[in-house]
Amino acid sequence: MYRVLLIVLILIFWLYGCAELDGSEQKEVFKQESKEEVLQIIPKKPVRIELRRTAKGKYSWTLRGEDVEEIIKIDGRLRSVIAEKENKTK
Repeated sequence: MYRVLLIVLILIFWLYGCAELDGSEQKEVFKQESKEEVLQIIPKKPVRIELRRTAKGKYSWTLRGEDVEEIIKIDGRLRSVIAEKENKTK
């Protein structure tokens, strides 16, 4: 008897939860107003480094890229790393 009553109660609650109570009740849906607000993020192109070593053991390089500040920063790093290596080998 208790099992039948329990099953009936479960079915009633399940059907009650699935049924619409009032058709005028609507949930708010997020709507995007315009597509102009969406910004595309364009990834930066990496700086290309061509590193060469001369017969005397000295290094030279060519840097290519679109961002001048990034090229200058990388050039400074290369100069400091090469200078450290030359000081260690002497």
